[in-house]
Amino acid sequence: MADMIEREVVPGFRATAKEDGTYRLDRYTGHESALIVPAQLNGVDVTEIGEKCFAGNSYLTRVSLAEGITAIGREAFSRCFSLREAMLPKTLEKLGEGAFRESGLASIELPPRIEAVPPMCFRGCTSLEEVRPNENLWRVEREAFYGCEKLLGVDLPDGLEELDELSFAHSGLVRMALPRGLTRIGREAFAWCTRLIQLSLPDELEIMEDGACAGCIQLETIALPAALTELGVNPFRFCTHLSAIDVAPENDALVTQDGALFLRRERVLISYPLGLREKRYAFPAGLYEIGDYAFCGAGDLERLRLPMGLRRIGEGAFRYCDRLQRVHMPDTVQSIGHGAFRNCQRLDGVVVKKGSFAHEQLKAMRVNCIEV
Repeated sequence: MADMIEREVVPGFRATAKEDGTYRLDRYTGHESALIVPAQLNGVDVTEIGEKCFAGNSYLTRVSLAEGITAIGREAFSRCFSLREAMLPKTLEKLGEGAFRESGLASIELPPRIEAVPPMCFRGCTSLEEVRPNENLWRVEREAFYGCEKLLGVDLPDGLEELDELSFAHSGLVRMALPRGLTRIGREAFAWCTRLIQLSLPDELEIMEDGACAGCIQLETIALPAALTELGVNPFRFCTHLSAIDVAPENDALVTQDGALFLRRERVLISYPLGLREKRYAFPAGLYEIGDYAFCGAGDLERLRLPMGLRRIGEGAFRYCDRLQRVHMPDTVQSIGHGAFRNCQRLDGVVVKKGSFAHEQLKAMRVNCIEV
């Protein structure tokens, strides 16, 4: 059995002999700007780049890993601010969490054996302009491309199934056609992609989680496919130019009416498009619930008459409705979520029946009530 003791095996490379008789590189102490990591050191195969092996190296501008290396550890090249190019071997099977986090990479090609982009792998790579995925990629994990502000688009392969939470948040995406086979978009996956003007969703999409496109201020339209049945908290809050949410006619779970998006059977209003720029909104009869953050940021609304039969108003439902002055609330309301009217700076009062449950809740929330 190998001794598993880290030592300097050749100048510049500290390594540990693994139990299988190969080396794991643990630390590079050299000062090369263009480096080839060899397949062998002193005749021993190198198979792994260890955790934080090159982290914080200020000299590297280009690195090429030899064929035979199968794994790159956690944050192995993180904060290598000068690193512009990394050539990865076809034998690579594993990328560690945050492997290139906050590095200076301009482009990257993912080898064919990499099936998932790990969490935070390229987070904060503000110079990253080009990503060339492989055909076997099935998942992009959380925050993988978070903050990649020069990344204008990625040609993701058919067969990709999942985009995890915050996977492309705060990136520079402009147009994105999501591939066939994608079934889930995670929480805030595209949040605050402020340049995004077009997002095409595949027919296979089934789940779109909370705030998936929150803050995509240039997005004007979105078409939701028939397979989409699970929708989280308003996926389109703070999408200030979104004026049209289209739903495939075959969709049994979702429906649009007068621009707004509803859960059909549950009678829940999920999202009001902020790009409508209306001063008033006529709620449909039979509405049971106004979902969390459903009208959040609707800065043009001035007066609202909530419908009779309404039972619940969600958390933050009318938050940041800056011009909202008057709301008429029915006494059927039994639940008002936290911060439902927070940051409604011009709200002079909510008209509500004295002694009703809604009246008591509004008072507890310190919302001015006009009693009737």
